[in-house]
Amino acid sequence: MRVGISAGKRVGGAVVRNRVRRRLRAIVRAELPAWRDGFDAVFAVRAPAADAAFPELAGAVRILARRARLIREPFSAPDTSSSVEGGSVQHSSSHLSTPADVSAV
Repeated sequence: MRVGISAGKRVGGAVVRNRVRRRLRAIVRAELPAWRDGFDAVFAVRAPAADAAFPELAGAVRILARRARLIREPFSAPDTSSSVEGGSVQHSSSHLSTPADVSAV
């Protein structure tokens, strides 16, 4: 899996952008073992991420990984309570906001 982090000048000066990138790299490095293989991820850093605390950034990365379905599912018995219509499983999607304004492309 490859991960890219893009932080433009709107985030702040070079020191601020690099600090956010270092934090995100550390978070992704810790979360990566739980992610599925075969995907590339790009994080586009938004300005509020510069003021976000480390736990807030970590929470945003977890939300985005879950939303992008990158998290490996632990092996479990098949769920028979899903609604199946016409041979396909119907999923409902919710719109989650990321607390630190870090978005995945």
